[in-house]
Amino acid sequence: MKKLLEWFLECWKGFFGSVGDGDRYRLGVGMMLVNSKNQIFVGQRFGRPEWQMPQGGIDHQEQGSPEGFTQAAWREMEEEIGTRKALLVNQSQGFYAYNFPKGCFTLWRLRFKGQKHKWFLFSFQGIDQDINLKASLFPEFEAWKWTSPEKLLQECPFSKKEVYRSVLKEFDAFLKAEHDQKELAPKRHAPESHV
Repeated sequence: MKKLLEWFLECWKGFFGSVGDGDRYRLGVGMMLVNSKNQIFVGQRFGRPEWQMPQGGIDHQEQGSPEGFTQAAWREMEEEIGTRKALLVNQSQGFYAYNFPKGCFTLWRLRFKGQKHKWFLFSFQGIDQDINLKASLFPEFEAWKWTSPEKLLQECPFSKKEVYRSVLKEFDAFLKAEHDQKELAPKRHAPESHV
């Protein structure tokens, strides 16, 4: 019962604490985590056949202002896959949005028509055993694997396919390059804004 109450409170906080934009999209971040073989991390949500990259919303901090996008990406990575053993390589120039699929109920539909994400490219610096889907009190995924860009597009949720195609195109140079994971240097960007 206690765990159910904690889950409900977490959902309530997330639902009303989520940051949106003027177009009724929930703002958030997406993470493309790439290993040394240029394979992409994907997780499978509980009871779903599709595979997707990690993503999450922007939280409000104690002061009431939303957290930064980069901060949210690191937090979501730790919550969803249980590790921070990664190097931030790049971020998308803009935001990519998708609408929630028709016929699929989610609490988010009560406030938002879809989600709009800033995407972050990370180079995984750990080993597979560093990934822990049960690191969070409420795990997002029940399974995970490394996949190719082609397989990602075949196995992802239909509603996210065009977003994934755009993100893959934007990060294409990195995915096709041969590189030594230890010698990657993160790219610097101007201070972030909240849309």
